[in-house]
Amino acid sequence: MKVFVTGDTHSDVLGRLNTVSFPEGLIAGSDTVVIILGDFGVLWENTVTEEEKKEIEFISNLPYTVCFLDGNHDNFYRINNLVEVDFCGGKAGKVSDNLYHLKRGEVYTFGDRKFLTIGGALSIDQWHRTEGISYWKEELLTREDTDNCIRNLMKPEVDYQVDFVLSHTLPLRSQKELCSQLGFEMIKDPTADFLDEMYNRVAFKHWYCGHWHMNRILTGMTVTTLYELILEI
Repeated sequence: MKVFVTGDTHSDVLGRLNTVSFPEGLIAGSDTVVIILGDFGVLWENTVTEEEKKEIEFISNLPYTVCFLDGNHDNFYRINNLVEVDFCGGKAGKVSDNLYHLKRGEVYTFGDRKFLTIGGALSIDQWHRTEGISYWKEELLTREDTDNCIRNLMKPEVDYQVDFVLSHTLPLRSQKELCSQLGFEMIKDPTADFLDEMYNRVAFKHWYCGHWHMNRILTGMTVTTLYELILEI
């Protein structure tokens, strides 16, 4: 089974997954999954728009499955009201037959590989957003989210060992590294604190995230942040 990961789309899935940007999609089949690492943005308005219909129709015509984590710029009213289904060994929100929201703290199996997913992050631009319209407080991890993550990691078939961790933002150590490299001011994000705890406790091969709008490898070659790059893993 082929798995690709990419960064934030902010509703422009057609721009990201067209045959020019993603030529691999021309030969992809039902055994291929493309995972968007948060800020999917298609389910953005509180009611369905014509633009959303166009993006969903585009995805429905793809021969492969598209999945997305939630980010900080996503409509949690819409996402949290999706029908919950069993999907590849975990719980997911179903949008259509080939489009799913990968929930926080779930462990999915694609092919013979396990993927831990942890969405969410702090919006540093809350001050010019409106709650319930362009900002949702559910962007931050809850106790229920973190408990679900630990509970799934403790299952005998997982035992804190996965092949890949997928999150929206970086673990704290990687965020510190990136901010130091770029001269950014560190912003306190409790999501990054929990991700750092998972970095210490979970055995994994590599960690991928979005959020930072750049493609960069960090933390001893163990963490990669992605934006427009679509990477097969």
